[in-house]
Amino acid sequence: MPAIANFSRLESVAAAGQQLWRVLEDPATPAPGADGLWLRRLPDPAVVRALCASLQARHRDSRGQAGLVAVAAAPERALALWQALAQPNLMLALPASAEGLAALEALSAAGANTLLYLATTPAQRAAARAAHRRGLGRRLEQGLPLHPIASLIAPPLAALDAAIDAELPPSGAALRGQCALACARLAVAELAEDSSFAVFRALGAAPQRLLWEAGAPYRDALILPDTVCALDAAGWAHWPPASASLPPLAAAQATLAQLRRHGIDLDTIGNQLLGPGLRQSELNLRPLLA
Repeated sequence: MPAIANFSRLESVAAAGQQLWRVLEDPATPAPGADGLWLRRLPDPAVVRALCASLQARHRDSRGQAGLVAVAAAPERALALWQALAQPNLMLALPASAEGLAALEALSAAGANTLLYLATTPAQRAAARAAHRRGLGRRLEQGLPLHPIASLIAPPLAALDAAIDAELPPSGAALRGQCALACARLAVAELAEDSSFAVFRALGAAPQRLLWEAGAPYRDALILPDTVCALDAAGWAHWPPASASLPPLAAAQATLAQLRRHGIDLDTIGNQLLGPGLRQSELNLRPLLA
C-alpha cells in the first residue's frame, strides 16, 4: 500500500473491499503494495510474464480477483495474446467497441480476465455485462469452471468530462466538470440493480466490478466498495483523499438530463471517445506479438 500518513483512512478503504492499482507508463517503475497493474506502455513478453509472476501470490490469495496485470489488446488478436503469454493473472484490456465486446465474450469463454475500457454509456456497460455472461454460459455448456475469472468495466472520467465540457454552451457552464461523476454514479447503480448475474454467482463466478482511473479531481469521490481505483504516480503518492462522495443517484440523473437539454448526447460522446482507444490498443499490441 502507499507509504502515506493517513493509515486509518487507507485501512477503511481496504476494509470496504476497494483495490488500489497502479497505472504504469513505464513497466520498470516499482509498484510495491499495488493490488494490480495497468500497463500503458508495453514491454516485451518476458517483462509482462515477470510482472505477472511478481503478483501471482496476490492473485492466488485473492481467488483470482487481485494481483492482475492489465495490458491493452486489439480485439481481433486478444485471444491469441492470452494464449501466447499464458499467465493466469494476465488481464486483457479492450475498448468498448462492437469488436471489443465480441472479444470480451470469447475471452470469458476461454477463462481469461478482461477489462473493458471507454465504457462511457449505459448501453456499452450493459453490453459488457451481457457479453461476459454469454462467455461464462459457454463455459458452463462445456463443463468448465467459472472461477477464477476477473472482469472489470472502466468508465472514462477525465476524457468524458473533457469531451462534454468542449461541447457545452455558455448556458451550461455550471455542468462543467460534473458529468463524469454523474456517469460514475449511474454505473454503480446499474451494477447494483442488475440481477441477471445471480445464477452465475451461485455457481461460483465472481461478479464484474468497476474500475476508476482516479486522477485528480476525481479521487475524492471514488472510495467505493468492491471497485478498483487505478492511480498514477501522483495519485498513489497522495492517497487516500480526505473525503469521498459520489452525487446521489437522483442528482446524477438530473445532471445527465440537463446535458440532453443542451443538445449533448452521451451515446455520441461515447462513440467519439472510442476512436483514440481503438488506435491506442493497436499500437500497444505490436511490441507483444512482434
